[in-house]
Amino acid sequence: DSLRASALPIVSGETNRGSCLRKKKSAKKAATKKLVKKAAKKAAKKVSKKFAKRAVKKVAKKVASKAPTAEEIGPVAYLLFLRREETGAPGTAEGDWLEAERLLSK
Repeated sequence: DSLRASALPIVSGETNRGSCLRKKKSAKKAATKKLVKKAAKKAAKKVSKKFAKRAVKKVAKKVASKAPTAEEIGPVAYLLFLRREETGAPGTAEGDWLEAERLLSK
């Protein structure tokens, strides 16, 4: 009997220790997953910021390159002026210039 009584606590102690180890392992796994997930989010955010910056630069370049120069606007504005004079439509030179700029920006 005394042999059995001493054997029981050891067995139950091992069971508790085993479950404790499993809990520690699962807690460690969860912490690791959390860190990995956080790092992945951070990396994704960094990448998306990088691509966003590139996209903004690209669009800015396109807009800047599409802006017509005064040399391009002048002749178009003059043709608009001539048409306006022929038809007798009201308007100004500034209006012709702005209309030419709008037409060339399309």
